[in-house]
Amino acid sequence: MRSILTVLILAAASIAAADDQKAVARITDQFGNPPPEQMPLGELLVFSARTSVKGESPSAVKWTVLPAERDVRKWSPPDNGLEVAVPTGQKPVTITVILSVARGDSVDHTMLTVKCGEGDIPPPVPPGPEPKPPTPSDQKLFVAVVHNTAAITPDQAIVLGDARFWDGLKARGHAFRRFDVASTEATAAKIRTGVDVNAGPVVVLMDETQTNILQHFALPRTTAEIDSQLKRLSTR
Repeated sequence: MRSILTVLILAAASIAAADDQKAVARITDQFGNPPPEQMPLGELLVFSARTSVKGESPSAVKWTVLPAERDVRKWSPPDNGLEVAVPTGQKPVTITVILSVARGDSVDHTMLTVKCGEGDIPPPVPPGPEPKPPTPSDQKLFVAVVHNTAAITPDQAIVLGDARFWDGLKARGHAFRRFDVASTEATAAKIRTGVDVNAGPVVVLMDETQTNILQHFALPRTTAEIDSQLKRLSTR
């Protein structure tokens, strides 16, 4: 009789001790291991509260996942809500998970964050220094204008007819030629291989030997604009 009474007393004491245990929130993965700190995109994160100290009621476990638009869904049967699954998505994001558990009159909370996709996308390459414009030198240039002779407009004719400017180029040591788009001369053919001459009159700046095309641009409305481009390459 005493042994039975002793067993009952010990059992009651054990139950009372268990009831006095306060709630403790712990987040693990579905295998009881610590959740990862980082995850790739396109994966599914599973968070578990199974190792927490909590009450038996399903309402004793509450999950909060941020950002709020995460497609959170229960992982385990809906009668306990002990685990939730969170997709990492397709864009880099930091997911915050908050677990709240209750037992009796006590409540406990814990929180963790998982960075998703940060290692998948390389950081943007910082812009390099802007290319420096060429330093003008005392070089002689070959200046060519390629145009469709039959399609010259009055405004273009004014620029092309500025004899003072074009003759002045020669006085400064530069050479100047005009070519029709259909010209079969070697220099005109070379220009056509590197410059679209069919969109309208184009000014082409070459080295003195007519070997390299240094710059080209559409015929501007004034010869002053042509001269400005020339001075970027030559101090003459």
